[in-house]
Amino acid sequence: MEARQVIEEILSKVFKWHRFPVSLKAEAVILYFKGLSLRTVREFLLHKGYKVSIETIREWFHAVGRALQAIYTDCYLGLCG
Repeated sequence: MEARQVIEEILSKVFKWHRFPVSLKAEAVILYFKGLSLRTVREFLLHKGYKVSIETIREWFHAVGRALQAIYTDCYLGLCG
């Protein structure tokens, strides 16, 4: 499964209410993960027509991080698939 698909799946499960498209959240998380600053990611989303706070982007990133950590910890312990 591609990284973007995994992130979209995690975000759709973690956040029940979607003010922004899941694909947009995934793109923001990937950009931040690749090293762009939160302000740069916010400006990128603003150019796409979405006004998102830095705190919101940070929450998305940490939600994905916690979920990925849980997945990889389970796999490391031999509890996955």
